[in-house]
This record gives sequence, structure tokens and C-alpha cells, in this order.
Amino acid sequence: MHGREYHGYQKGKYFLPNDEREQERLDLQHELFYRTLDGRLYLAPLPATHRVLDMGTGTGHWAIDFADKNPAAEVYGIDLSPIQPAWGPPNCTFQIDDLSLPWTFEPKFDFIHGRSLFHSFSDPLHIFQEAFRTLAGGGILEMQDVIFDFRSPNDSLKGSALEEWSKKLEEAFKSKGIDLTCVSNYRNYFEVVGFEDIQQEEFTWPVGTWTNDDNIDPPIDYLSATGHVS
Repeated sequence: MHGREYHGYQKGKYFLPNDEREQERLDLQHELFYRTLDGRLYLAPLPATHRVLDMGTGTGHWAIDFADKNPAAEVYGIDLSPIQPAWGPPNCTFQIDDLSLPWTFEPKFDFIHGRSLFHSFSDPLHIFQEAFRTLAGGGILEMQDVIFDFRSPNDSLKGSALEEWSKKLEEAFKSKGIDLTCVSNYRNYFEVVGFEDIQQEEFTWPVGTWTNDDNIDPPIDYLSATGHVS
């Protein structure tokens, strides 16, 4: 479609392509998260971790990196698309599955990780419910995600083309049953399904090279780098 390639399994469930261009974007996204978190793959205070699930693993970089750093753990990466590398650490396994359906994983997991899933599911609460159900006692769910609408510290986006673009894209996804603003409800989802000791941290991804933040060197310009905004 329009020169792009998409997943074949559960065709139409996920709106973004899975071709080489998209895989490059996912690899860049992994690097941006890695830099934003100061070289960490997760923020949760993990106990001894034996079984780990990476939801929507994409190209599998997070799962591979976690498996490399935790050789005693069993790491499973799940995605609709088989775009993960054929090579990898022996304790990392990739599976093709649809997480919007009831989960059938056994035994239970100690840690479940999800990243940039805000545009992936028409019922994000289902993901939290299934994650809670398939976690072992004391298990941890960590969601690393993006608040979709653009924001400005000086309110300069009001009436801009970027604000209008955001609204139109949000409307388009909503017409297909996807709420791009669902991340704002994540804390409520955690609470509703029964999670305890819920922690939240927020970080900034600049759009453009305007930032003077010394912690971002060189400046992270995610949308320009991926060809979404220039």
C-alpha cells in the first residue's frame, strides 16, 4: 500500500508498516529511549527476574539487550510481525502473536515491558488486565510510552500547523478505534486492574534542535530524524 509493506498475520490489526524504513525508525526509537533513560532499559527496581515478556517487541532490540544483560532470565518478545533478527542470545525467544486477544502464556512472568504502544490497541485496558493476570506474585509491569500531543513550555504551539496536524492525526486514528491520547489514562488502568505501588516518571523529547538541555547531547530530534517533521 503506497509503496509500504505491512504485517500479514492478523492483517489490518496494526496501522503502521513493517518494512525496512519502519524497522529503521524502530531502531532509532530504541536508541532514543535508551539515551533518555541514561543507558537503562527499564526504571523499575527489579527483583530476581526469571521470565520476562516484551510486548510489541518490534525489531527485538530491547528484548535482545535485556537478555544479554540478564543471561539467567528467559526473555520472550511478542509481535504481529516477524521482523526480529534470526540471531540473538540463547535466552531470548521471539513469537508471533496478537496481544489484543486473550493471552495463553504459561508459566507466569516476573517482568512485563511495553514501549510505545499508544497507537497499537483499540482496548488498551485489555493489555493491562492480561498483563496483571499473567504476572507472578510480586511481578512488575513497566510501560514506557509517549504522550502524543505536542506541548510547548511557552504555549507557542497554539494555532500552529503542528497543532493542527496533531489534531487531524488524532481524529484519523479515532475513526479507526484507536485513542492516541490513551497514555493519559495509564495510571488509572494500573489502579483499576489491581496494581500497587504505582510509580510514574516523565521525560521530554524535543522536536527540533532548540533545546539547551545539557543532558541531551546531541539534541534528540525524534520526528525530524524519522522523517515525520522537518
